[in-house]
Amino acid sequence: MAHNVIAEAKRCLNCKKPLCRTGCPINTPIPDFIQTFLKGDIEEAGRMLFDNNPLSVVCSIVCNHGNQCQGHCVRGIKGEPVEVSTIENFISERYLDSLVLTKGESNGIKVAVILFLWGKIMKDCNCGYCMRGELLEKFGIYICDLEVSSLILFKEQSKPGRCIVAYKDHVSEIVNISDEERNKFFADVNRAAKAIHAVFKPDKLNYGMYGDTGCHLHMHLCPKYKGGDEWGGIFQMNPQKTFLSDDEYAEMIEKIKAAL
Repeated sequence: MAHNVIAEAKRCLNCKKPLCRTGCPINTPIPDFIQTFLKGDIEEAGRMLFDNNPLSVVCSIVCNHGNQCQGHCVRGIKGEPVEVSTIENFISERYLDSLVLTKGESNGIKVAVILFLWGKIMKDCNCGYCMRGELLEKFGIYICDLEVSSLILFKEQSKPGRCIVAYKDHVSEIVNISDEERNKFFADVNRAAKAIHAVFKPDKLNYGMYGDTGCHLHMHLCPKYKGGDEWGGIFQMNPQKTFLSDDEYAEMIEKIKAAL
């Protein structure tokens, strides 16, 4: 994951007049923290983020980056913008893990903070699709955001090109979202499927949404190849057979992004 984040950070042009910062409602010093991160000082990069916004980890997930920082990135004029959200999340999570917090004197008041959107829970702190970071790294690698979903490369690659399309919010069932959102979700699945067909040319692409314990709406896109692993049968959820190097994952991700 770190390899992919560094590669993405290197795409930043460090503009003298950063439009990404202009597009951020809280004026996050985006080029500054990215350049500090690239110099190897992740602690200082994290401090810059948290000094500007103590909720940096949360905002790296829930903000509308496509209309804000990433929507103003000059790289997005002729191609893909720098994925500021991914870089910010990587830095913020690690900075928060190392941060030593001292408990102040109690004032007797207790509060609870839960993120809601139109009556449904947006994020679950125990869900890899919601929180990304180490939870997602156990089984997948974030590729990019689609219209209402995230596209994730499944780490187990016995079927080359296997990916996951995960809905943006923490909902369990397809019936929990509106007809409009459902149509957009399946449009995202279709977009991902076209990219997988273009890059890997499978003989058949299987789709899976089965499972009883996973409570975040997502779909597995599993390419199948004649004579290959599990051809003619139902694909296993995680056969734990084939894993790749960081460079191989990065190359695969770039090919998928180029085909989207």
